Amino acid sequence: MPTAVLNPLRESGLLIKANPDGGSFTDGGAQFFHVAEGWDLDLGNDYFDVMHNGNNIGSRIKSKLPKLTGTPVGEYEHLTTLFPNLTANLGARLNGATDAAWKFITPSGRQWLIPRGVITKRPMLSPVVGKTLLGEIELTMLYSPTAGNHYTYTEEETHPGFASLDSAQIITLNPAVSFGSGNMDEMHPVAGCEIEFGWDLVEVRSGMQIVDYTIGAQNINAKCAPQNDAAFDDWITKIGADLAPGSALPVTNFIASYNGFYVQLYNCECRVEKFKFHHKENFVTGITANTRQRYSGGAAQPLAYVNTSD
Repeated sequence: MPTAVLNPLRESGLLIKANPDGGSFTDGGAQFFHVAEGWDLDLGNDYFDVMHNGNNIGSRIKSKLPKLTGTPVGEYEHLTTLFPNLTANLGARLNGATDAAWKFITPSGRQWLIPRGVITKRPMLSPVVGKTLLGEIELTMLYSPTAGNHYTYTEEETHPGFASLDSAQIITLNPAVSFGSGNMDEMHPVAGCEIEFGWDLVEVRSGMQIVDYTIGAQNINAKCAPQNDAAFDDWITKIGADLAPGSALPVTNFIASYNGFYVQLYNCECRVEKFKFHHKENFVTGITANTRQRYSGGAAQPLAYVNTSD
């Protein structure tokens, strides 16, 4: 009897964004799949009760906001798809004037066509040895007045095939990290680093439906513990100095790079609180770099750059 072999990519489900934005899926688009637990879809239904003479005679749907969550891997050339609005003004809309189409294909070949999808949770970047690069994302299926729905569901879909799992997506070495120039130009964190892309979003409604979000605030945080004796001395001099209360924090760019990705955070405030002076270890135990929305001449300045190279 032949042995059945499961394809772990086929079993995970596939998320695709049309390419170009708002265009067709004929070229496959930007593909992301899941190699761990899988994807979770919450239809986000909110209900209300219908009352008559003090009795509950039924329920109705008040509103809905479907969300798809999962931790993706996929085509690194489309990394920017998962990190939208890094140069946007506060108050800018996530979706904008043109619907951004996505589709989700389940392991059994069912299709969810999403006419107006927006990334409402950008993935954390975790270049840590033994892990995949990307953290969890959240794709929100907004109501599209043009299509008249949040999604359409089809029982059968011709599968376009999966993107290959490039070896660069499994972290095998600690990334190179830079906090400016000199001895701090290239360090290798003891246990990788974590970069978290945060923002506050404000709902835009049309009647009962949420049709978009605007950006209320943005901030990005990076954490690492660099291991480099020369850089360690620089940190003591520059960051560990006895700053007086009210002093401004040092500001510099933060860069992390690895085979297959490059991220730069601009104009970061840097904080360090603890050092280790052990007979076997001599390094900063924790550095935090934080950047937030800045303006120059009334124009929003980019917070970060995420791509496959600089």
